[in-house]
Amino acid sequence: MNRNFSPVIAGTTSNNGVSALRFESKEKHIELDSHIQSFMLEDEVDQVLDNLRKSQQCEYRRAEERLLAQKDLIQNLYKQLEKERSDLSRNASHVDFESLLDTALETVEQIEGELNKFNNMKEVEKGFGRTSE
Repeated sequence: MNRNFSPVIAGTTSNNGVSALRFESKEKHIELDSHIQSFMLEDEVDQVLDNLRKSQQCEYRRAEERLLAQKDLIQNLYKQLEKERSDLSRNASHVDFESLLDTALETVEQIEGELNKFNNMKEVEKGFGRTSE
């Protein structure tokens, strides 16, 4: 305990009938009511937890939207690749075949890039449920 303060049980009672504990120094008087402090702590914890819940819900919605959009993009690229493969199998012209092959290979590269983005996006799950110690 700080040597400049000495605890003194006050002769008065607070609004709820509980004696207040007063710390006196030459210049300062600090009165603490343990029940009021306890309620204040409970309120602060409730506020922090409520803010955390709201924040995580918002983060969850953002992650959900981004992951679903990325999934849709990749699925559409796979559909596009299937169409390009079908076009390749039906095409007999060498010039068209080269052009179609280049397009299909570009789509494959795009799919690979989007899958890498998707895998990086999945890392968000490691952030949920963690609190600082």
